Amino acid sequence: MKVLVIFLLILSLIGSTLSAFPVQQMSGNTHQNESQISASSQAANIVSRIGSINVSSRYEFLPNFNAVSEYSEDGHITLTYDSAPAPMGVADVGLFNSSGSITPYSVNTTGIMGAVDLNSTQVFYLYDDQPYSFAVQLNAVAHDVDLFGNSSYSFWAQNVVIYSTRTHQLSFIDNVWNFSSPAFNMTANALHGNGKLVPGVFYYDIGPTFNISFPFSLKLYLNSSLVGGNDAIYFNYSIENGKITKSGSYDAVTFNSSGKASSPARFLISGYSPSPAGLLYDAELAITGPGGGSNVNVYGINGTMGLYLYNSTSKAFNTVRSAYDAGVDTGETSYGVDVGWYGNMADLQSGPSLIYGLWNVSSGIETISGTAEPQSYIFVSNGKQFNNSTASWAPYSGAHFRFKLPKGSYSLAVLRNLYAPEYINDAGTSPSLNGTSKTGDIYAPVVIENYSDALYYSRSGNGSQISPFVISFGQTVSVDPLFGVLNDYLFPVFTGLAIINTSYHIDVENASSFEITYGSQYDSILASHGLGNTNWMGMILYGTSNVSITGGLNITGWFPETMKGFVVANLMVWNSSNDLIADNVFYSLHASSSDLQPPYYSSVLIYGMNSTRANNTVWGNYFPDQYVSENGNATVGLFVDSSGNLIYNNAFTQYDIAFSPDFNIYTDSNATYHDNWNISSVEPINYTINVNGYSLNGSIVGGGYEGGNYWGSPFITPPWNESGYIDSGYDYHPLVYFLYELSFAIHGLPAGTSWELVADGVYYVGSGPYINITEFNFGNTTYAVFLPPGYISNASGYAYAYTDMSTVNVYARHVMTYGIVFHATNYVKNETWYLDIAGSLYSSTSQDLTVSLPNGTYSYSVFAPPNNYTAVSGYVTVNGVSEIVNITFPEQLYRVVIRETGLPAGSSWYVVIDGKAYYSNGTEISILLPNGRYSVQFPSIPGYKASPQQTAILVSDQPVQYTEAYTSNANYDYYLGAGIIIGAMITAFVFYIDRRRR
Repeated sequence: MKVLVIFLLILSLIGSTLSAFPVQQMSGNTHQNESQISASSQAANIVSRIGSINVSSRYEFLPNFNAVSEYSEDGHITLTYDSAPAPMGVADVGLFNSSGSITPYSVNTTGIMGAVDLNSTQVFYLYDDQPYSFAVQLNAVAHDVDLFGNSSYSFWAQNVVIYSTRTHQLSFIDNVWNFSSPAFNMTANALHGNGKLVPGVFYYDIGPTFNISFPFSLKLYLNSSLVGGNDAIYFNYSIENGKITKSGSYDAVTFNSSGKASSPARFLISGYSPSPAGLLYDAELAITGPGGGSNVNVYGINGTMGLYLYNSTSKAFNTVRSAYDAGVDTGETSYGVDVGWYGNMADLQSGPSLIYGLWNVSSGIETISGTAEPQSYIFVSNGKQFNNSTASWAPYSGAHFRFKLPKGSYSLAVLRNLYAPEYINDAGTSPSLNGTSKTGDIYAPVVIENYSDALYYSRSGNGSQISPFVISFGQTVSVDPLFGVLNDYLFPVFTGLAIINTSYHIDVENASSFEITYGSQYDSILASHGLGNTNWMGMILYGTSNVSITGGLNITGWFPETMKGFVVANLMVWNSSNDLIADNVFYSLHASSSDLQPPYYSSVLIYGMNSTRANNTVWGNYFPDQYVSENGNATVGLFVDSSGNLIYNNAFTQYDIAFSPDFNIYTDSNATYHDNWNISSVEPINYTINVNGYSLNGSIVGGGYEGGNYWGSPFITPPWNESGYIDSGYDYHPLVYFLYELSFAIHGLPAGTSWELVADGVYYVGSGPYINITEFNFGNTTYAVFLPPGYISNASGYAYAYTDMSTVNVYARHVMTYGIVFHATNYVKNETWYLDIAGSLYSSTSQDLTVSLPNGTYSYSVFAPPNNYTAVSGYVTVNGVSEIVNITFPEQLYRVVIRETGLPAGSSWYVVIDGKAYYSNGTEISILLPNGRYSVQFPSIPGYKASPQQTAILVSDQPVQYTEAYTSNANYDYYLGAGIIIGAMITAFVFYIDRRRR
């Protein structure tokens, strides 16, 4: 991934925390010092460091940092994954079943082999930048590596292939990480090989790439040896499919042992205790996402896996003693792989990714089979009662499912949109699904890959140009928490809507973001990252054409900062053409440092090869983000890495921008993209373009013409390229700033009755049938209406100015009122006091103040300007009768009048009494004070001097009067003072533009 320096502050790698070892010499004391470092904070630092340097996420295969805090119990280690997503496959963790008891063991070896035979695999996951790719990892920890004569270091070695089921390319890559302490640090002099050492972080090397199709056999090797007295690890391989046979060693990593190592380092498998880094000593062969902590969803797989350790006595590789179906150390995961076994061989198929032991751990295997309706999701959990927190999605093909699981009890849930969920507890080996009633609810992800899927969700149409499938996803219930699945790096497993490789005409109206609340099993990890448990699942269009996404009023959702390096969006349009995105409102979520920041995150991403004319249309959308994030970044509302698109009549704000760089964000290669950011010329407001059956006309800012986009400022001048963020192309006809009149009409008040309106913090009062206010562009005014006693209305909320002189109707209703008398005791006679109640302010110069109120409970406060001395605040309940509310001021107040002489008429002057300033441009200042002695200061006025400048007054049970004299000061240096008042108004806008089908 190319570093996008226009948005990011590059974090410095300079600092003592980066060095796990001394520069020239390493000592055993380093282990002890580093063990004091918090593992979780070190993990966060490492992820941050990786994200701040120019290393593609596809080159890094991260440890499972979230498991660093795991410890052993009952004399043996515990697994780091207790539920999927997990690195599904086969792993030797040093535990076996001895007469029903889990018992630890340890093994040392200088060689590990992983063998994989794959007949077919179907994967798809768009959030890892390689939607049809998965990885196979062979990982192990060498525990007695010699560095500078000290053979107590541990390093984690990974021999990895990434395979694309679309291109059939198989590429090799390796990683080496320092497991010698919780710091995970790597110094520049620790090792060397054919690849690159990223100081302070890890080592990687990119191996060869081959074209090979299914079925094929793959063998990966980790071999430890000595080279000139230095420890070394070789990364070897072999692949063949009957047509191609390749083998070799693509990297040899040599450690700086100072030539003093006497025997090769050994890979350790131990069930007794974790490594110094907190992760485990294991050997693991796993199906995972293609790097960067990512996940891959496996929809179908057919193959086997074997894991073997080198026996130095027999000079051969032998199968591992026992096995589990998931690795423990790697952070990349997979979901949807069902691992069975026969003998000492793992059997791979699609199904539930439950975590369990294989041979010599579990007692045996059984098959669970049955039939289910199309468009259904099946989840399986252990036990006789279905458990949401441990259940795993079980993909299946067609109408039949068949899963291989260890002998035991299992429960199922079957979820199908438009129908109620069905739960089968203690399902047995042949569960019978009875079906459920139709509800019409959308509570599961929607996937459309074929005609049957589109027909199932459509309310009309047949997918043709003249009769498109019409689908509406106005969400009335939240998505079931079963679909809120996250891996250990918080990669979400499911998206809300996925339309994949279709060419049918599909209109998605009232597009929903698919709100979901994550299950309680994620509370801790989400809280540790500062994230909430509610999110929106988003939408993807992959390889589609003729799809329209319209009418979504809240397309939003956050992604975690742990996904940094991957480019994601709330709506992702990838390799698609002739699609329409229109009439939507996109809200970005990126305010916290825990959220993924721009440019990796955007509201809409359109991606395609720059040589292909995509012909997508983006029209009439609003991107209303009006704040910057904690790191100062603006939001990317629209990210375009595609050519041949028409983008016009959209509204971007100052902080929610469009971005189109000059390189391919996935291949890192330079690329120039040519898109149209306006129609060819300025056209009248009724100018119409027809796209996918929609007639597009009008201006999103209500102006008198159509042209380009609104860019968040009235001062945009053409040609405009978003201050350089659009590398190639301009908006030659940007839309400009317009004013609207928004009218509030009152109904039901007697003629001439006064009523009040507060709109966007501005107070208005009127006695006629209308209050008219001025709005900018398209409104979204926050307002509240206050009516006189005896009248009520629920008029508060948002007003949208669709066109000039839009009207908001407010309906007043008369209700019975009752006189409530507020009786103030021990207050200065003839002084004005105030009552604030029910949104209105009343005053009195006597002891009693009467207001008329309908039934209800009201908060009130009583105070006396000019010093706003609050006497009483509380609540009063009106319940069908008049009442007296006694107000007792805590202290008796007395009038204090301070007069000036000597200043020109109209001069501004002030006095400071006990540190509080009181101002006047008359001849006196009058305030109310309780008994006491007060310090009084008279600051000089330009050209005049007070005499005396300081005095004291005593208030003792009676009013006080004092006169201060000012005299001209001829030697005074005159100056001109200036005050600057800065006002800020942020108005959120939504809009509506009529559109009709042809």
